[in-house]
Amino acid sequence: MAGGRGTAPALFLAEKDSGQIAADVFLSVTPPTKLPAALRADLIFGYSVGEPWNQAAVKGKFGVPVITDNNILPFNPEKVLGMRADFLEQNPNTVRALVRAMIRAGMWLDADNGANRVEAVEILARPDYVGADPAILMASMTGTFEFEPGDVRPAPEFNIFFRNYATYPYYSRGLAADADAPLG
Repeated sequence: MAGGRGTAPALFLAEKDSGQIAADVFLSVTPPTKLPAALRADLIFGYSVGEPWNQAAVKGKFGVPVITDNNILPFNPEKVLGMRADFLEQNPNTVRALVRAMIRAGMWLDADNGANRVEAVEILARPDYVGADPAILMASMTGTFEFEPGDVRPAPEFNIFFRNYATYPYYSRGLAADADAPLG
């Protein structure tokens, strides 16, 4: 730990949520789309973000990821569809339809060894979706991962969508979240 104090990266209290309470590191929330600008402007010095923003940082030569999410938790869903309990209760048919759509989309993305991912990249690159550069989006869909320019490594379990039940809505995964915790 910085300064040898042995404190946590950040502690939060209901009355002060800045992340600076007895902390060695200031934590802040930066929307993923703002990550490139924040890194370039030295507003942040480290980040935890999903794709395609790691690959955007590498391609732009302003950030270097040190680990991928599948190295932390294998076969995890890289994105999560979360809903409040009151929405679930008030819209059960919509929720069932959303879960079915997510599972079907994951199946489609992983089908035929990822053959549909090129089409998915074309859709996601549109400005009304993710709007990122198609080459950067494709980099996160190939089964490889670039940690810094030229350091491309095989990552066959990175960015899986359905294989190994990555998107299956396991009840136990939902238990990890505290339903009563305030949202940031």
